[in-house]
Amino acid sequence: MKWKKIVLIAAIGILIAVAINIISISASNRELESEVLEYLIKDKKIDENDILATEVFNMTKGANVVGVLYNFDKEHIYMYFKGQVDGKIVEDGKREIIPHIDQWALAHLE
Repeated sequence: MKWKKIVLIAAIGILIAVAINIISISASNRELESEVLEYLIKDKKIDENDILATEVFNMTKGANVVGVLYNFDKEHIYMYFKGQVDGKIVEDGKREIIPHIDQWALAHLE
């Protein structure tokens, strides 16, 4: 009976740790997304209306990347990430929209 309580407490602890980790990742992604938007609007002087949508891509290695779909180029997603050394937002080029990956962007093209 005692081992059941120990297993139950351990399982609850693991669930709480996983939940905290998910919340932390989500908050970090929102912060990165807002930093990229601030960079685009303030530093690059891009009109807020020209930004159709953004999405944070969780990369398995390295920094997360924010994809931005612009109103003036609906065929490409522009990629941005935060530099790990200086903390500045860095442009990472653009790529064509991939329908099975970029469902978030396709919704804004219809």
